[in-house]
Amino acid sequence: MTPGRFLTVVVALWGAATIHSQMPEPPGQVAKGERPKHEAYLFAHILHGDYWRLYYSVSLDGLHWEMLNGGKRVFEEYRGHADICKGHDGHYYLVGNRGDEAPDINFWVSDDLISWKKHSDYVPDLKRVPDYPKARARIGAPKLFFDEASSQYLVTFHSNRTSHEAKTTTTHTLLTICLSAGLMALGKPAPRAVERVAF
Repeated sequence: MTPGRFLTVVVALWGAATIHSQMPEPPGQVAKGERPKHEAYLFAHILHGDYWRLYYSVSLDGLHWEMLNGGKRVFEEYRGHADICKGHDGHYYLVGNRGDEAPDINFWVSDDLISWKKHSDYVPDLKRVPDYPKARARIGAPKLFFDEASSQYLVTFHSNRTSHEAKTTTTHTLLTICLSAGLMALGKPAPRAVERVAF
């Protein structure tokens, strides 16, 4: 095969691969002529350069995002790994924590996702978690979900303990869940571990 013929074949194959490797339509697209139930996706997030703080970005297709509020923080009081859910009463609930070494989980409530007010705090009693002795009062990345089917809130977070077995130090991370019919009733029953990972 001559070099010119080889180049022609490569260009033809590359062109064919390009045609067949286009991105499919993103999920959740509305059929032509139909009005969407929701107009956009809202992403509550933190930034690498401003960790723990709340920012919003919006997307019409789930692929292309634009920061809101001029790229500024949305809520100055907030600390945590941003997570929002719509609750039993139609209000929005935001969960966070003051830092990995803080023992409490913090909740705020809003009608419009813009103005937030303090709702409550929850301090999990990690000593009540079965088979997890010497748990540290450390809460990491709490997340919040409201399950409509059971009318319960689900809160997850990770915590850890340190083991000094065989003269080595190993950190065990525990993912813990709490279920409650209302955010004010968290802790009844006791938190429970669903997974334990050593690393």
